[in-house]
Amino acid sequence: MLPSAWLLATALALQSAAPAPAPERAKTAVVEPDRPIQRLFQNLATDLRRLPTIDSALIAGVGVGGAFGIHGQDRRLSRWAITQGSTGYTGIGNVLGDGWVQAGGAVATYALGLAAHSSSTTHIGSDLIRAQALNGLVTSGLKLAAHRERPSGGRHSLPSGHTSAAFASATVLQSHLG
Repeated sequence: MLPSAWLLATALALQSAAPAPAPERAKTAVVEPDRPIQRLFQNLATDLRRLPTIDSALIAGVGVGGAFGIHGQDRRLSRWAITQGSTGYTGIGNVLGDGWVQAGGAVATYALGLAAHSSSTTHIGSDLIRAQALNGLVTSGLKLAAHRERPSGGRHSLPSGHTSAAFASATVLQSHLG
């Protein structure tokens, strides 16, 4: 039970992980063009080092407490979820939350920024690409480590890739656009 609770808490803490904001540059400094593809691995390494924070530890602690509190009801909640069936929102969320859709939107935003010579749009696209790459790594790793079945019997239910992809994009957009 303890490893599952820890994984759940870690998943909750990391699901909305977005790349760390770029350091402020002096107005007289020469601004180098953003190259998210060429620097993807260096950026991911930097982002992974910056993930552990006091805030993420606090969120993980709350997640562990919640996991311990609800663990006894897990089978009952799983059966209940199966009986509820799909809602009208399931199809929309299934499409919009898909990691490939989110990543495609990130690349499209970056490309549109380049085509329009808009450094702010290019920067948003670059951060979206980084967020989706980091999210894919973290979510896939946690899914493999948790090795948890879906209520319907499928593999790798925890954490939700659709939710983590959507929250990664939302976090980047909020940080840029408010």
